[in-house]
Amino acid sequence: MTRFIPVRLVHDRQGVTLATPHPMPTSGDFNRLGLTNGLISLRPGDTPLPPDTVVPFYEW
Repeated sequence: MTRFIPVRLVHDRQGVTLATPHPMPTSGDFNRLGLTNGLISLRPGDTPLPPDTVVPFYEW
């Protein structure tokens, strides 16, 4: 099953954009989505991923 993970975007010292997971306690806990920049999409079986993996990002 494809998973959609809420993330905040941060930039490292080299200016590379990184997506930091911002998990929700439950699937209906939408009030924390305001603290995120969007969602990343992970295909089935995509865990664990190396830190430099590029994944689709869906911005709010």
